[in-house]
Amino acid sequence: MHKPGGSPVVTAGIGSAASSVLNNLCSMGVGRVVSVLCVAIVLAVAAPLLAATGHPASPSPKSTAAEAGASNSKHPDSWAFAKHYGDWLYRCEESTPPNGTATSECAIMQQIFATSKQEGRQLPLVTVVFSKKVGSSDHKVGAVAPVGIALRPGFALWAGDKAPLTLAFDFCRADGCVASPQPATRLESEFKAGKQAHAKFDLTNGQSVTVDISLEGFRAALTALDGGVLPPGIDQGEKAKKAHPRNK
Repeated sequence: MHKPGGSPVVTAGIGSAASSVLNNLCSMGVGRVVSVLCVAIVLAVAAPLLAATGHPASPSPKSTAAEAGASNSKHPDSWAFAKHYGDWLYRCEESTPPNGTATSECAIMQQIFATSKQEGRQLPLVTVVFSKKVGSSDHKVGAVAPVGIALRPGFALWAGDKAPLTLAFDFCRADGCVASPQPATRLESEFKAGKQAHAKFDLTNGQSVTVDISLEGFRAALTALDGGVLPPGIDQGEKAKKAHPRNK
């Protein structure tokens, strides 16, 4: 496995190694780690669908409710939709302001969890998000890591023995540090061809943390993102009418 950089590496993927990583972070005073809400710069969605799961290397539980389209009773032209593809979650929402034009945001993501021995539950450790603007075919990749980390050299992502793509941390909040989205063309090709990817960031004590990322379902999730998969009851024709009211 390719490990960029020369500092010690702790692998946080599945099992007790994940616990040790989170314990290191908690010992540094990290009381909370990030939820997917922190990637609002990539996708303005809510975090409940990515609540803690019992599997440290998987996204949230694949419940039926999470995969159904949900309309907003106060704003009937708004909806949110999520569906799992393997270990990746496709999340999309659309809203229409009064007398306005419908806008939609979609992305695919995976959130990695680790077990906190101190709290006895699963906590989110890292979130990786691939997104694209409506009408564009280009993808960008962004990430969120726990607070209390070293902001440099950044957040590295790679698959196989390929050179990593390093995302620069843009800002930190009380619940996490956000790595700004960058073009993902090379990285997505490597993710499509692989079975496992990796992420790496440094702690302020000089130690490095390497996290394993499952690529099961990545290709299918990316296809859904490109195809603009919609919730049940919403077809492409209806979406077009919402986006272009004059065509009604």
